[in-house]
Amino acid sequence: MLPLTVVAFTFLFVFAVYLWLVYPSLKKRDVSFLCEKPVAHRGIHDREDVTENSITAFALAIKAGLPIELDVHLTSDGVPVVLHDSSLSRVCGADENISDLSIAELSKHRFIRGGETIPTLEMVLELVNGQVPLLIELKGEDTSSVAEDTARVMAHYVGKYAVQSFNPYYLYRYRKVSPETPIGILSNRRRGKGLRGKLFALFATHLLFNFAYRPDFISYIHSDKMPQSVKLCRKLGAKVLVWTVTDAEAYSKCTKRYDGVIAEKIAEITK
Repeated sequence: MLPLTVVAFTFLFVFAVYLWLVYPSLKKRDVSFLCEKPVAHRGIHDREDVTENSITAFALAIKAGLPIELDVHLTSDGVPVVLHDSSLSRVCGADENISDLSIAELSKHRFIRGGETIPTLEMVLELVNGQVPLLIELKGEDTSSVAEDTARVMAHYVGKYAVQSFNPYYLYRYRKVSPETPIGILSNRRRGKGLRGKLFALFATHLLFNFAYRPDFISYIHSDKMPQSVKLCRKLGAKVLVWTVTDAEAYSKCTKRYDGVIAEKIAEITK
């Protein structure tokens, strides 16, 4: 039987390592602009003629005075464009991937609903122009330079914005090139395949990659049970946002429990 002192030392050592892994940012970057009102998930696209992440969806969110959440991918020639999926199949009906198309090729495709073209990030920034805050999600493969290219476009933007991603590598890189920008990790309870996949899922679910970029906020799916790591990060100063809320009951609960809510059907669920 191990001496009590050895057990106690081992426990304290393990807890210290865990704390070092999950600790959020010590620098208090302001993310209150994501907490004051519900964040419009991919803009406001409740109407049948409006597609998510479209200029019209963003214009409607601006009119409502709401922060906007949007997604960024890179084209094959390195232009940040605003679309959630890597493929055009769901919103444009085309069996092609954004990363395989140049911006000129991408501009030929239109949304099924509304007929608009896929906006570039620069087009969205010109429209928003600081009128409402932005929450930008970085998407794509690990080899993508989306972090650096998005930071380049955002470098001279004067409005309030924050960056988030499921990909810890993107956040690490964005933090390096834009250290003053608030960043947050997107997460949920994941299940990986194989040893490597399961280890990654474990680290991602419990925020064990935080040491690489020290997030200012956590965005966690509202329907999953929150891990203790999320609760600890909140106690240590990180804001906790939840996504994506689409009904009034969940919205009421989430506004009482968490700091911010990313939502759809906002006019309906906030009545």
